[in-house]
Amino acid sequence: AVITIFNAVGHLKKKDFETALKNIKENLNPGGIYIFDIFNLEALSDQVVKSFAMDNKKSVDETTIRHIQKSILDRTSGLLTSFDEFTIQEGTKEPVTINESFSLQLYTADELEEMLTKNGFEIVGQYDLDGSPFSNLESERILTVGRRAVE
Repeated sequence: AVITIFNAVGHLKKKDFETALKNIKENLNPGGIYIFDIFNLEALSDQVVKSFAMDNKKSVDETTIRHIQKSILDRTSGLLTSFDEFTIQEGTKEPVTINESFSLQLYTADELEEMLTKNGFEIVGQYDLDGSPFSNLESERILTVGRRAVE
């Protein structure tokens, strides 16, 4: 079996995920299982995306670090982009600010089923992250279980 968790496949562009699927298939025996989770594009409402925002501050001795994160979702491309700002204050020194961003490629359940089928997998099932039945509009994550097709 191959397992990728915590939206790991979302860090791949669609083309790279297709390449990964081909590699996973080649490394599984016929009937072998591939399990992964990813955010569900259909269920991530603007309110859910807004809830991903964070503003954390932590101090240790004389160093304070503040981390602010905001995210936006481009529904056309399926890209969820998060923007991070880290501000580091050491004692009385001038604060240093570091800005970074990263994107996750999101999919619908139908897109995942199509991609896996195209790349030699059968869909065993798609579930909510806790294993309960999957709902296109309510499950924030898709837990997909695929099986390498027996050729």
